[in-house]
Amino acid sequence: VAPTVQDLGGNTLLVNDTVNGTTEFSIVLLDVPSQPSAPTGESGDQQVILSWGVPSTSVSAPITDYIIETSNDDGQTWSVFDDGISTQTTATVTTHGVDGNGDGVPLENGTPYRFRVLGVNRVGNGEFSPQSAAITPLRLPTAPLNLAVVSGNAALDFSWTAPLDDGEDLPGTDSILDYVIEYSSDAGATWTAHTPNPTTTSTTVSGLTGGVGYLLRVAARNARDQGPYATTT
Repeated sequence: VAPTVQDLGGNTLLVNDTVNGTTEFSIVLLDVPSQPSAPTGESGDQQVILSWGVPSTSVSAPITDYIIETSNDDGQTWSVFDDGISTQTTATVTTHGVDGNGDGVPLENGTPYRFRVLGVNRVGNGEFSPQSAAITPLRLPTAPLNLAVVSGNAALDFSWTAPLDDGEDLPGTDSILDYVIEYSSDAGATWTAHTPNPTTTSTTVSGLTGGVGYLLRVAARNARDQGPYATTT
């Protein structure tokens, strides 16, 4: 690379090579970050834990921040999630939009949200990622209630009532997907799964051994996971 001089205005000039009258120089081309991969998320109580892939960018213009946006209308409109400045490729999103005081509005358990992310470097903002699949914040459901068992021929008719809390905050809806049933013939030391999982609040556990005492337990399951078991006595 040729030596440099400055003109009267202080601008840097390259000096031609005195032998061949040419100047060699290099140019580093910079660009905004590429598109990140679509975020994936893990549902939580009024939160979603997001992660995404690192976009490609110039070595001379590394990622300096990510901007996260949220949507509660299937991607029709978007709101920026304020997570400060971070170069991490994961974030716990807890709000969507702002209220009249400028405070973030907490995510609502039971409402599906979509998310998208873009990378930022010293050149500017890159392109948004594809939007995520819909992710619904949820609490785990509480335990089912009012367990009842009626003995049959090598079978037990098992019933219960739905838990008081299905994990969401929306009135008139039910987020329970099904119920996980297990039975034990050794006072709860080991458990055997009863399949398939019933979607109603009763089932018959068959194929049992007559004269053997059994414990039964049931847990409600929503899209996040199953809640605690309730066990017969």
